[in-house]
Amino acid sequence: MAKMLDGMEALLRGEVSPPAAATLLGMRLVSFAAGEALVQLDATAAHGNPMGTVQGGIFAAIADAAMGWAYMTTLGEGESYTTVEMKVNFLRAVRTGRPPGAGDLLRAPARGPRRVSRPRCGPRRAAAAGRARPS
Repeated sequence: MAKMLDGMEALLRGEVSPPAAATLLGMRLVSFAAGEALVQLDATAAHGNPMGTVQGGIFAAIADAAMGWAYMTTLGEGESYTTVEMKVNFLRAVRTGRPPGAGDLLRAPARGPRRVSRPRCGPRRAAAAGRARPS
């Protein structure tokens, strides 16, 4: 796990490049702790759909990134993961701004680990809610 956490620390310090998908979308890891991660994106018109709101897939990507980075904090040396299932509910439209995605690890012993993320469009206003099952 130390190697994974060292890489995340280096990312926060700007010593390593972010993942290609994060660069493409403009999202970034802001902070993390055991089982948690905060991802931000400055939503612009480039993230928009024809209705002038942030395209839903952008929120799904923020949720998946936050959940993934949160899950990474729990992995042991040599372990890996991938998202094998994901569900996102969109709760309200977002036009532009900084919707952070906070990812938290949930544990359901009978069914294995689950991840949850809630990208927000304001301090307490969730814009979407996502759940994923890693392999």
